[in-house]
Amino acid sequence: MIMQFLNKNGPHSKGDSQVPGTYDSQPDFSEMEAVLPTQAVGALWWGQGGDEQIWEQIGSSFIQHYYQLFDNDRTQLGAIYIDASCLTWEGQQFQGKAAIVEKLSSLPFQKIQHSITAQDHQPTPESCILSMIVGQLKADEDPIMGFHQMFLLKNINDAWVCTNDMFRLALHNFG
Repeated sequence: MIMQFLNKNGPHSKGDSQVPGTYDSQPDFSEMEAVLPTQAVGALWWGQGGDEQIWEQIGSSFIQHYYQLFDNDRTQLGAIYIDASCLTWEGQQFQGKAAIVEKLSSLPFQKIQHSITAQDHQPTPESCILSMIVGQLKADEDPIMGFHQMFLLKNINDAWVCTNDMFRLALHNFG
């Protein structure tokens, strides 16, 4: 059923591919709407606001910024988390900006490149943005691996931050 839908409707068309290391520019979050008012979420969700909804723009810019930081200097990722943020990395849970940055900075590779193959963004009733990412990564000399990552983005003091982050490699163990 899903494959029939995909074959009939084609691949996801917005933000499907991003070649590692070829980011257009540093995202300018200042041009984005600071807050998604609760009453506007319905209008945005149902397509009353242009070709690309504001939450898609914010989500896509945030994701581009996140992977640019991750690929170039993971220690700088602290800027997008807050002390109440949570990270689940391959089943391990971390809470707080310091713990998250320590985990991401201590991952056992020197070089990494992410390639985003699909991203989806949704507004939430609480004026947040839920983002789901599917892609591939290459760390050091390891083979290319698939991954999935989800983010919950929230506007706090006119800045979009990540309150929740979940990451899994797309590895299958059927044994």
